[in-house]
Amino acid sequence: MTPPKNPRSTADLDQIVGGRVRAKRMQLGMSQELLGNALGLTFQQVQKYEKGANRISVGRLSQIADVLKTDTGFFMKDLSLSNGNGSRSPQEVFMATREGAAIIAAMLDLEPKMQHAIIDMARSLAEKG
Repeated sequence: MTPPKNPRSTADLDQIVGGRVRAKRMQLGMSQELLGNALGLTFQQVQKYEKGANRISVGRLSQIADVLKTDTGFFMKDLSLSNGNGSRSPQEVFMATREGAAIIAAMLDLEPKMQHAIIDMARSLAEKG
């Protein structure tokens, strides 16, 4: 009996993990060059990791997690070869943009009451969209 085909390929997973590396790096306001220097890599290699063009080994992912002040689980959460459609969620795509990182950084500097007010305003604007 042959195993069922996985709807999410390893290349898709590489892109998802790489996108999460990018999102976390941008959230911290760190350049690809700075991350590369901390890892002993060029910024081009970091770029390839973030795009999913090159696979990140477990050891390297652990180093990246240390530099980005997170744990490896952040990059691996909700990954499954048996379900999903093989693409990143719209939230993950947005968080990996400069705008997404800027919004996250700004929101973290606000009191919870102000965060809720901004969320309510954004929802209201989206409804009028």
